[in-house]
Amino acid sequence: MRQRLLVAITAITAITATVVTAAVLAGCGSSDPGLDEMTPTQLLQRTRTAVSAADSVRISGAITENGQHTALDLAYGKGGAAGSMTLDGGRIEVRRVGNRSWFRPSAAFWKAQLGAAAKPVIARTAGRWIVADSGNAGFRSLVELGHRTFVTDQLLNPSGSVKRSGTRTVAGVRCAVLESQDGLLYVSLKDARPIRITGKDKDTVGQADFDYATVAPPAVPPASQVVDLAAK
Repeated sequence: MRQRLLVAITAITAITATVVTAAVLAGCGSSDPGLDEMTPTQLLQRTRTAVSAADSVRISGAITENGQHTALDLAYGKGGAAGSMTLDGGRIEVRRVGNRSWFRPSAAFWKAQLGAAAKPVIARTAGRWIVADSGNAGFRSLVELGHRTFVTDQLLNPSGSVKRSGTRTVAGVRCAVLESQDGLLYVSLKDARPIRITGKDKDTVGQADFDYATVAPPAVPPASQVVDLAAK
């Protein structure tokens, strides 16, 4: 599963190396017979539609694969998104308000990615938010990360074929289990919202969750805390 998540954000690694994982906490209720009768492909498409239609969605979780630990906490609401990702102790925050995006890597993140070359970058950025210019190809995936389509088009777009692997109750919700080479996706049979994603072998430990509680609109970072690397 981790490999699929890495592929989803390959373009980001030119500047940042991140891995993503997701999962969901949803409400209880009766099942929709129509969902239970859908093919795996049809149900997966309904799942993407349900995520797109939700007023808010938050993805949070952590996974350890072959000793490497990754954590994610991203919240998408109306008009914006905010959150962070951590890869073996290196943290990067992301934020979007309307069409403007920013990211803020920690010093540990820069050091892990750049080694000795991190020192001047850390000095220049000084812990400030960096403007993510969508016109810069190197920043494009960071900008995409702040949009909900990152979830629908990447995380909910598994590699290879998808099959139905029974039914299971997760967090009090009756779910269809969709299995692919990336892992297991638990989908609510009440409203098609994804509930949980996990690995499916002993080398991958952890899970991630989607939560649909209302997300507060993120604030624009103060100008004093922002640096534009494209500025002269």
